[in-house]
Amino acid sequence: MSFDGGATWANQKLPGLGSSGNPQGVFKKLTSVGDPTIAFGANNTVYYANIGFNRVDESDGIFVSVSHDGGLHWDNPVLVANSGGATFFNDKLWVGADPNSGKVTISWTRFKDSPKYGYIESPIVAASSKNFGASWSSWVDVSGPFKYNQGSVPMYGTDGNLYISFEGAVAADNYLDYNIVAKSTNGGKTFSQSVASRNVDENFPIFGGRGVLSGLNFRTNTFPALTVDRVTGKLYLSWADNRNGDAQIFCDPACTPTSSQVFIQSSTDGVNWSGIQQLTTTPEDKIYPWVAANGGNVIVSYYTREFAGSDSLQIDYAYVKSNDGGATWSTSTRITEQSSDPGIQFSQGAFIGDYTGVTVGADNVAHPIWTDFRGNPGVTSPNQDAVTASIPLVP
Repeated sequence: MSFDGGATWANQKLPGLGSSGNPQGVFKKLTSVGDPTIAFGANNTVYYANIGFNRVDESDGIFVSVSHDGGLHWDNPVLVANSGGATFFNDKLWVGADPNSGKVTISWTRFKDSPKYGYIESPIVAASSKNFGASWSSWVDVSGPFKYNQGSVPMYGTDGNLYISFEGAVAADNYLDYNIVAKSTNGGKTFSQSVASRNVDENFPIFGGRGVLSGLNFRTNTFPALTVDRVTGKLYLSWADNRNGDAQIFCDPACTPTSSQVFIQSSTDGVNWSGIQQLTTTPEDKIYPWVAANGGNVIVSYYTREFAGSDSLQIDYAYVKSNDGGATWSTSTRITEQSSDPGIQFSQGAFIGDYTGVTVGADNVAHPIWTDFRGNPGVTSPNQDAVTASIPLVP
């Protein structure tokens, strides 16, 4: 955490989480934790949500820890949902908080499996709190007719409504993916779903059962990122997909020339969405974008191969920005000082995380965060590190 605008950082261990955090009750069993996500709410409240699971019997749960002083001190975690066994697994959660009240929502994917048939479905569900995370509702369905989903992001709009984006599919459409936004006008009790756009992710090459980029082995995804401009009320949805790449599938990664690009849409009501804008133009792959906005100043940050070259196995982190609410956009600007190899950890370089992130403050300074692979030259060898930067959006 940082209390000086990102200039310096310190680590803090939250109580009650993990085997070394003195867990109590159910937390003694669910000591393997991960997939953390953070949101800031009213009155300097911070919400830290994550999954916990047991590696022996496959039980798992969704937890949330709350700080009432901006992250200096933390309450013990609260259990939001618990699967209890191998039939269901709660995964890929995200937390969103209302900046003007004690309302907060956690959405996640509820994977359903059968011991006989394996994967059955993966609906998006959500639970909400009205009292700064002290107590939580039972989870409710978010995704409606879309049963095969992943990658949800909840956001409270300036209109008081709750919006949750996700990537979803139905069997009747041959399981093709779409960017979906669910909207609740009653505080998260019920949701209606709108299709914002097609999400073309079926033509990535496959390695280890996962979609990857050509020549690389780490798993990729096309989950849409959602944000709300707190000044204008406008919603932005950004993602990267391979609609510009070769449609060949199920082959060695080296045989498919992927060209994953970054796209964006906007909306004023979460139901009617603008046409798709392609934000990146060079043919090299871009993946894992995130979006943030304040007062019409919008930033989308992402990994890219454009500075290392399409044939390189190295990547960088970059961004594009708009100062007119998304009408026009800058060219791609490199954030990292040099390219680095994403395959330096995990077996065969198969994992670098599933997201990057970016946020922007009222001062119009953006703070992207990503996984960097260079290490600290002269101090540590190349490895996966969490890295951030401060980028003014307005001169």
